[in-house]
Amino acid sequence: RIDEADWGRCCVVTPSAGNMGQGVACMVRLLNKRRQDGQGHLSCAVVVPEHAPATKVAAMARHGAEIVKVPFDRWWEVLCTSEAAPELEEVAARTGEARRAVFIHPCTNQSVLEGNATCGLEIAQQLENALGTGAAPDAVFVPWGGGSFCCGVGSVLTALSPRTRVVACEPGTAAPMALSRFASKGGSFTAHSFTEHHRPSFVDGCGGKTVLAGMQALAGSLLADAQPVPLPHIRRAVKALMETQRVVAEGAGAVALAAALQTAGVYNPTVAYRGYPPFNQRIADARAQ
Repeated sequence: RIDEADWGRCCVVTPSAGNMGQGVACMVRLLNKRRQDGQGHLSCAVVVPEHAPATKVAAMARHGAEIVKVPFDRWWEVLCTSEAAPELEEVAARTGEARRAVFIHPCTNQSVLEGNATCGLEIAQQLENALGTGAAPDAVFVPWGGGSFCCGVGSVLTALSPRTRVVACEPGTAAPMALSRFASKGGSFTAHSFTEHHRPSFVDGCGGKTVLAGMQALAGSLLADAQPVPLPHIRRAVKALMETQRVVAEGAGAVALAAALQTAGVYNPTVAYRGYPPFNQRIADARAQ
């Protein structure tokens, strides 16, 4: 928490490829609107990788965030160390204001994890509405980037639906979770570094170079598996969402569907999209194959 008396001396900093940065920048803007004229206002800076989508960078800027673009390796270092002093110095030089950094980690921050857990509650409620009380799917597939969203959703589903397996999904070109599970011979997830296996792709919203410190133990208690997904499968899932749902999804938004389709013979995934039978038919077709 930040004492309101210190708002004028603080800058909220977060590393993000787009979504977390938009949320933080929006919240800072809304908090500042509650302040009376003449009182100190919070500022916001988002450290983004050079490949971040222009639309998301523009959205963060519209919310008032100072954008600091860095090479991907430096961006990942900020995620791993929770330290962004050089970037804050750049913002200070740009704005003429030297402020104390208040770092909000997009993955390991407890409040962020709790916020992501509300998505798990929504999923559980939708499944109950569609399938009836007590019904549960074999598996729920969730994209893995840094782990907060996946573990947040998993924390709710493992409590409310113990029979349901929560599966982390990653692009095959950036799959440290799947590799860590393989390295431990199918046991608990480990904090191995798989930097040499990382290759950038159009799936820029999930996947990474390593399993972030602190996330592997949490994942081991919540997740049943991790599935790497080849990029062609993700492209087909993007196309399927457009054709059947009229949804234009980014790569990270389609990776979970791609994982469900490729493991249809292993799991019995339930897709609760009322009113969209073509989508359910696509799952059925995949099972038959």
